[in-house]
Amino acid sequence: MKFKINYLTTWLMLAGMFIISSCTEILKDETISIKEVSEEINDIDGNIYKTVTIGEQTWLAENLRVSHFSNGDPILHVTSNYEWFEAGRDGIPAWRYYNDDPSTAEKYGKLYNGFAVSDPRGLAPEGWRLPGDADWEEFIKTIGGKEIQPSIAKLTFFDDPDSEPESRVISYHWILEDKGLVFQLQRENNDITSNIFDASMFNLVATGHVDQYGNFYDIDERVRFWSYPTEKFSEPFSDGSGSKYATFTMGAYPRVIRHSRAVLSKGQSVRLIKE
Repeated sequence: MKFKINYLTTWLMLAGMFIISSCTEILKDETISIKEVSEEINDIDGNIYKTVTIGEQTWLAENLRVSHFSNGDPILHVTSNYEWFEAGRDGIPAWRYYNDDPSTAEKYGKLYNGFAVSDPRGLAPEGWRLPGDADWEEFIKTIGGKEIQPSIAKLTFFDDPDSEPESRVISYHWILEDKGLVFQLQRENNDITSNIFDASMFNLVATGHVDQYGNFYDIDERVRFWSYPTEKFSEPFSDGSGSKYATFTMGAYPRVIRHSRAVLSKGQSVRLIKE
């Protein structure tokens, strides 16, 4: 698949309102349309984010890095493992840099526990929200084009069962390349097609995560995104460790997109979608 790039980069900002005056067409064919939108938004801290339109959806093209709720209240910044554990134990909204290193924020964003994500004060600027399972499923379906029929209840995803075996898609996942995580298809005859979606436009980087005890894992290997609402998990685990929130894990090792129940005391990335 060839990528056609035409650069038009003019944008205007007036009185805090962001007006799209032009856009850059990155890829357009019968299966997928991706546009890098020349719109930038601010969070309450003044951080500026680029946006990208993929099919019918418009996303932030960066992970969230805000440190205040939308009403201006601060979110607890944790700098030690025990403090992170205490926040999770006590249901306190919190965020953390990966490895407590502020230099990671620009590339990877911040890691938020589920109590920050689920707090009614909100993390998103006006007109934006946390994506739910249906949003992530539509994203996956769009970047796979007509060849993908996703189901978030499975770890691998199958094409039309009546299609020829050699053309049937048995899995799709991400591979780690210089541009970040790149979408890849694998067929039943083991043919692999990569670069169907260039993840650099979505700025899909493997941010890692922090567990409920404050330990860091998987930077440059996997990213875990918060998702809500979720239809698959209607009730938390019996021990209370789960939640009605879900996690979408996209990674290079293992190379799979995984949907699972989220634990609110863990720290994960936030990617917002436009309402």
